[in-house]
Amino acid sequence: MRGSIWLFGLALLVAACGASPTQSDNYPFPDEPPSAHQYTPAAIGQPVQAIVLYMRPHLGDTIEFLDALAIGTVTGADIKFYLAPPVVKPDGQVAFGEQLQPLIGSTMKRVSTSQGPETQYGIVVEVTPREARRFEITDLRFNYRLNGGTAQTGNGMTTTFTVCGGEATCAAPG
Repeated sequence: MRGSIWLFGLALLVAACGASPTQSDNYPFPDEPPSAHQYTPAAIGQPVQAIVLYMRPHLGDTIEFLDALAIGTVTGADIKFYLAPPVVKPDGQVAFGEQLQPLIGSTMKRVSTSQGPETQYGIVVEVTPREARRFEITDLRFNYRLNGGTAQTGNGMTTTFTVCGGEATCAAPG
């Protein structure tokens, strides 16, 4: 009996802390390194965009973005971040990137138990080269608040983004 009470108490503690055996240590960001790469040529002064991270909050979670930083070779370019909420079309298809809002101050919230794309959000990076050279974003760092809690910092992205400004070579290595 005492063992059962101890296990019940441990289960309550785990539930109260919000722990889950399937929750990653880096939640809400991916644990894996980027698995895709996008190469985009751009004229100097021409902004180009890419969705570099897809995120799906846990059911009931709200994630508020406080700040974002591009990590990599970005000196000489202007960087902006946007949140791309899912847009469900009349035919049921889901699109990302059609509606963009500035990331800082934006929130994501999951209200459906569905595992479909309509419960995901895209993080868009916009790069505007100011000089002719190659820019590469290899990671993102976010300051965010989960469920109204204290500010936290997390890293992650699913697609590395290379922008070749001006005459810079944009061929994929290899």
